[in-house]
Amino acid sequence: MKIKVFVYSYKNKGLLSFCENLQKNAFNEVVIDVYDQNTIDRSELFNKKSNINYKHINWDDRKSIYDYRLESLSNKFDYFLSISDSTIFNLGWDNELIKECENLNIVSGKDLVSLKINKFFILTENKICDYVSQSQWISEDFIFLKMIDSSFFPKLNFLKKNGDNLLLSILFTEIGFKIKSMKSSFYDKIIQDEKYTAYSKYHGYNKLLLLIKNKTIKYEKFEKYHDLDLLSLKPLPFDTDDVAYNKIKYTIDTPDATRFHSKIKKIEIK
Repeated sequence: MKIKVFVYSYKNKGLLSFCENLQKNAFNEVVIDVYDQNTIDRSELFNKKSNINYKHINWDDRKSIYDYRLESLSNKFDYFLSISDSTIFNLGWDNELIKECENLNIVSGKDLVSLKINKFFILTENKICDYVSQSQWISEDFIFLKMIDSSFFPKLNFLKKNGDNLLLSILFTEIGFKIKSMKSSFYDKIIQDEKYTAYSKYHGYNKLLLLIKNKTIKYEKFEKYHDLDLLSLKPLPFDTDDVAYNKIKYTIDTPDATRFHSKIKKIEIK
């Protein structure tokens, strides 16, 4: 079996070790697409490794992770894994996930998961369990499914980060997917320090709540499964979106220091 892996990372110094461990702990062929948002282009380092495709993203880039994830999809593979760079799989992770992944099945996260609304957000309550359970919730830790089913990923890119799991959980549940959660011992999590990002993590979140309120997005099956009232979610009381801009249109917005000035003046001493 061939597995395509999508990893989006923000300034992670241990990213290469993460990728190598993911491949080392798999029994099937694993090809990793790495999207490295960083101040340093590490393509020379990553390109030396087999089955790792590296793409450097400028540290201040504001493009949606959705777009990069869709770029990574390929029908040349049997399965697709989207994974956080803080999720550490154990030996044989690939065969365990494949075993749980039938048609219209998604495996995402771990533990016994229940949801509750806390004014602005949906919060998860996790309980330790030693079996695979049905959660109908997409975890930010990882998403695993058959590549043929990846065509159901929404072509929506108005979110940057927060709200991603809610939107995907709703859409996949409404389509009829069974979303499973692995047993608690399936993987470990590395607690990373909170990093500054050049974009708002809440970009598009209020728009998502508006789509729910206007029923532009169908959510009845998801709401019924979790016994929630999504209309009780309150919009964030502050502006959550980044300022729109176009890198091509605005010449001062370049990846290096020239973004802060329009002309460079040179003094030559002879």
